[in-house]
Amino acid sequence: MGYGISLQAAQRTDDARDAFKRALESRTLNPELQAFVQQKLRGL
Repeated sequence: MGYGISLQAAQRTDDARDAFKRALESRTLNPELQAFVQQKLRGL
């Protein structure tokens, strides 16, 4: 998730999207972080 945020800040949108998707697929995020990552994906 943090990597996705960093990539998004560097305007590497495609890489950020991939990182956010991997974070969701890891199934290690609590519900609040899952919602945050999903929001980030919608914004990309």
